Amino acid sequence: LIGAIIRGDRVIIPRGTDTIRVGDRVIVFALPEAISRMEALFA
Repeated sequence: LIGAIIRGDRVIIPRGTDTIRVGDRVIVFALPEAISRMEALFA
């Protein structure tokens, strides 16, 4: 679950139409067993 997108000095609570751009920072909530998969997805 993506909890927030940090873009510059803005914090965006994502909705279905938001996209992740190069340079964005993302706050992700995940179960412990899914962390390595999430890291690979965003690498």
